[in-house]
This record gives sequence, structure tokens and C-alpha cells, in this order.
Amino acid sequence: MSLSQAGQLKSDFGRNPRGLSKKHVVLWRTGLIFAACLLLITGYNLINQQQKTERIQDELLTQEIIQQGNLATLKISKQFNIIKNTSKEIAEQLTQNKLSDKQIREMIKQKVMTTEGAFRGGVVFKRDRFNNTSPLYSPYFQKGAINTRHQQLSDRYDYTQADTKEPNKPRTFWFHQPLKQGAMWLQPYYGTSANSWISEYIRPFSAQYDGNNDNGYDGIIFLNLSLKGLSRIVSQLELAQSGFGFILTAEDKLISYPVEARLGQGIKQIQEQDTFFKTIIEQRDKGPITAFVHPINKKECWLFFSKISGTNDTLGILVWADELRAKQNLNKTILSLEKFAWLLILMAFILLLACLRFPKTIINLGYRFSILISIIILISLISLWGDKLNGELSLFSEHQVFEEVNVNNLLLKNTYLIPSNTSLDKKKQTEITVHIKALNLLDPGTIQVIGNISLDNLTGSPELPPIFFPLANNSEWEKLDDNGTTQTWKFTSDIRQPFDYASFPFDMEEIKIQIQGKKQLTEQILVPKFLAYSDMSPASLPGIDQNSLELSGWQSKQSYFSYQLIKDKKHAILEFNLVVKRDITGPIITHFLPLIMVSCLAFCTLLLWTKNEKKITLWGFSSATILGRWAALFFILGSSHGSLRVELGAKGMIFFEYFYFATYAQIVFVAVAAIVYTSDIQFRILDFKEGLIIKMLYWPICFIFCLFITLVQFV
Repeated sequence: MSLSQAGQLKSDFGRNPRGLSKKHVVLWRTGLIFAACLLLITGYNLINQQQKTERIQDELLTQEIIQQGNLATLKISKQFNIIKNTSKEIAEQLTQNKLSDKQIREMIKQKVMTTEGAFRGGVVFKRDRFNNTSPLYSPYFQKGAINTRHQQLSDRYDYTQADTKEPNKPRTFWFHQPLKQGAMWLQPYYGTSANSWISEYIRPFSAQYDGNNDNGYDGIIFLNLSLKGLSRIVSQLELAQSGFGFILTAEDKLISYPVEARLGQGIKQIQEQDTFFKTIIEQRDKGPITAFVHPINKKECWLFFSKISGTNDTLGILVWADELRAKQNLNKTILSLEKFAWLLILMAFILLLACLRFPKTIINLGYRFSILISIIILISLISLWGDKLNGELSLFSEHQVFEEVNVNNLLLKNTYLIPSNTSLDKKKQTEITVHIKALNLLDPGTIQVIGNISLDNLTGSPELPPIFFPLANNSEWEKLDDNGTTQTWKFTSDIRQPFDYASFPFDMEEIKIQIQGKKQLTEQILVPKFLAYSDMSPASLPGIDQNSLELSGWQSKQSYFSYQLIKDKKHAILEFNLVVKRDITGPIITHFLPLIMVSCLAFCTLLLWTKNEKKITLWGFSSATILGRWAALFFILGSSHGSLRVELGAKGMIFFEYFYFATYAQIVFVAVAAIVYTSDIQFRILDFKEGLIIKMLYWPICFIFCLFITLVQFV
């Protein structure tokens, strides 16, 4: 403020002690009401924009899923159409040419070997329709089997007999039904020789091998499609990390699913055993794409269904919505916009409240605006801190697993983890159960873990623990139980943890316990024994003894299993993760309250500013007194600041340190300003109304600095 402005303001006060006329009060109130309305409209529009943006973003993501699903159905349809076209080519060869037995067998072999996905094929004639020497002519060829020169299906049984469901008698509907109804796909079945599920396509044909062209169909052509290839197509869908697909028949039987043990089962029959399939049945009736909360991991999921053209089968796709949004980096933007909108609305109501009992003097108006600005910034600051403190937990680890389908889906998407020609069920897996009993923070980067680990499906009884912790400094093991195939070990291990305390005191850390096999388990996959836990949702803390585990200064929020993939070594490391959030009570009492007290004392010092000799004598206000008091406070704060860095083992800047620096600045400013004020130096801003301007700006400037640091750090 210039000398002329200060003088003018002083003369105005002299002429008009009340400071503001009724006209000015009306103008100020009108301006505040207008500003409040503007903030309300802006906040309302931002909320609508946020909802619209979220809806559009989700629509774009669902369109991506639909495109992936349509692409997969096209590939699957192509597989089925290849089988259809091959059977049509065989029928044309049989109809247009009178082939010999050798030619027919060579043709069948060539078609089966060169047709993608084909496992077995053959030609089956009606009785006496090929020649008189072979009444039941039915040659076939099978991949990967020992095929004899004259092998026929009729060597096993008479397929022309009527179909029967009597036990121990062969079924023959596959021959009679297509002759009556035309070409068709039969219900999938498990082929033991193919080691996979089989879908069989049958096409009737007419020929003139018996010299008669008017006696209907002469037989059928069959081709078996191995559905193992469909699982590979579905597993390669780009559905983030944990999304997977499955295929249902018209009878609601699974013919493609990451868990092979479920193949061929009807989802209606197994819905009581697995609540996920009950959810599938419920969601399918709602439309082609729906959203729901997963019954096991409690995550928001999207479920998509699409018919596979040319068949009666349905492709289903499941994805975790938050994971898909995180892949596109959408979550943070949406939440920030929503918070900002509500802050604007809150600011509007504060402005409306400020219009009540409006001050009549300029000084009181200045105080009113100082308080108003301080409250708005303080509420914004508290809102941001609360959002950081109570916000949704982010997806820390990749490749999280909560049930067997997640593990198998991971293996299918990373085929280098599975030896060639080995199914998921045949891949040797060792089930592991983890129970954490106690945690102790030894230093900022090391945590002591005490607990039990059980191993199932072991071969032999190793005397030493067949597993180890790669991140452990040292570990002690004690065998608790051993029945040959199952061992239980108690362990106490000091495990290194790369904690990041930069956001203290709002930090949230992940305690990661990596588990690897030794010796005979080196080439095996360690799989969590999901059935050993009553609830696998992260918030229920599976694997944590909640009655005995207590980590001082921290709260346990989530626990779950995940895998770390090492592509170079073609290996996956099992991880048990515990997400902990710092208890804010301790830092508030130890560090935050002293800073608040110092800031309040600094403001009280400003309130004591005076050049009135009577007040100086009464209050003891002098620069020497202030310097002595602030020097002591500066020493105390410096010691507290240093102990904080030692406690956290800090290497870089910590969020909370900025508030220490701000408090140092307050101490220096008040001390220097007090010296200037009590000296003969004329400084109008300090001298005007005993530092009135500084008093009014003190808290707004403090809160603006805190808000700025918070926005830079967290937003």
C-alpha cells in the first residue's frame, strides 16, 4: 500500500467512522449472492459433466470389450466354419467321384491333418451302401493315435441299431439323428484320447456307390473339433490383466473356461458350489452387458454375452471395471472433478451465510472476508486430506488372484509358464496356505513377520523347508506337522520392504511377502489354497490373524495373493500382500498439534503489537522478548523435525516437512516484523492500525500455502 492510499484510507475513516453506507452494504451483499449463485451453477454443471464424462468413458470401455468379444466370436465361428467347409468338401468328393477304399482313407487323413482344430474325422455308410464286401463301411482317422490300415467304427459296434439309453450299450443317435434332421453339431463331450473337450459336426451325404441315386442319404461324414483351441482364442482377449472369457452351450454347459475341472458341467448344477455361476445366471437375464459386484473379491465387474454365429453357443466375458479404468488412467480424474464440484457448492453456501448481519465498517468487512477466505480454504484442505485418508485403495499389485480361475487365467495368458502339451490340471501345482500371526516394524525398511505356512501335494517329506522368502534378511523355521503330502512350518523372518514415506502422514504401504520353491518345487507353481480361507475378499483380510496381529501405528486394510512374473526365467513368484494405512492419530498428536500451536502463538504475537506505552508495560511486548521466545520454539521444532526424518529413514523430501518449513517461515517473519515494528523504521503496512493488514492476511496466507502444497503433492 502506498503512502497516499494509506493516508486517504485514514482520512476516510475520520470522515465516516461507520465506514460503509447502506448503499455499499447492498452492493456487497448483491455481489456475494451473485458469486454464490455462480458457484452453485458451476458446481451443478461440473457434477453433471462428471456424470456424463463417467458414462461416456464407461461406454467407451464397454465398447472396447464388445469389440474384443466380437473379434473372438468371429475367430471361434471361423473355427467351426472350417470344420463345416471341410465336411462339405469331403461330401463333394464322395458325391462327384466313386472313390476306392484307399482313396477315401487318404482323403480323410489329409483333411484331418490339414484342418485347423480337427482331431478326428471319418465317413460312415449305411448298411450295404458302399459295397457288398463291407456291409458297415466306416473308415476314420485320428490325430496323435495309432491308426491301422483297415480300422473302422463298425469294428466296435453296429451303429445302425436303434439308439438306446440302456447302460453298457453304445449310443447311436449320432448316426440316426443327422440322417433325419440334416447337418448338425452334437453336444460337446470330453475325449480322453484328445485330452480335451470335443465338439462333433455331422453332415449326411448322398452318393451312388450302390448304383441307386433315389434311396435317400447314403451315410454321414463326421469331424471332431478340439475345443482346446477355443480356450486359447478366449484367453488371448485383451481384457486387462484379470479379465477372462468362457463359452456356454445352449444347455448352459461350459465348454471353455480357465478351470478345466468345470468343463462339461452345467452352470445351473454348480451354482450352489460356486456363487460366481449363480451371478452369471442372474446377470445374463438382464441384457448383453451388465455390471455387478463380484461375490468373492467384492470388485465391480462387467459381464458381456455374445452369440457365436453358426452355433447355439454363447461367449461370455468378465472384466474388473476398476482395473480397466486404471488401465486407461480414468479413476483419478473423475474423483478429482467430483470433489471440486462439491467444494464449489460448499463455498457458495458459505458466501450466502456471510451475507447475514453484514458488517457496517470497512475494518469489520476486512475481518469478515479474512475469516471467509480462511474457512473456505480450510474446508478445501480438510476435504483433500480426508479424500487422501479415506479414499479407495488403489490396485497395488498386478496379477491379483482370489480363486482358481484367476490363477489358471494367468497361466493361459502367459503360456511360457506352462510346458508345451501340458494341461493346466496336469501341471504340477503345490497348494500353499499362509497365516500371519504377528508383524513388527524393526526399522523403516524392514519388517519382522511371524506366521505359519502349510504346503499340500508334496512329494516326499523334506526335512528342510522346501520354500524360502527372496526378500528376507534372515529366517527361522520350525516344522509343526508332516503327514507325508502336507507339511506345516512356523517361520520368523525379517523381510526387506521398499516403503515410500513421501506422503507421510497419509501414506499407505504394501507389505509384500514373496514365496519361492526350493529343490523339487523350483519348477512347480505355488498356488494359494483358496478353500482354506472362509472369505477371499481383500477387506476380510484372508491369511491374517486379526485377533493377535497388531502393527503399531498402522491399520490393516486389505490382504490378497498375487504373482510377480519373471519372463526372462519363465517363472512366476507367489506373493502374499498386506496393505496397511498409517493411523493418523499418532502423527497428529506428535507432529501436527505442535505446528498448529506455534502458528497460533505467532498470530497471538501479532495481536499483541502495539506502541501504546501502557499496553507495552502491561503485556511486556518488546522485540527482545519475542526473539527469546521464538528462538526457543525454533530449537524445539528443529529437534522434532530431525527426529521425524530419523524415524522414517527419509532420503528425499517428505510431504509433512513442508509444514515445518512453513512454520520456520512464520517464526522468522514474526521475529523480523516485530523488530521493524518496534524500531524507528517507518513501514506503513506494519504501522497501519497496529499491523491490521498483516493480521487479516495471516491465516489466509497460511492456509493457501497448505492447500498449494497438498495440491502439488496429491492431485
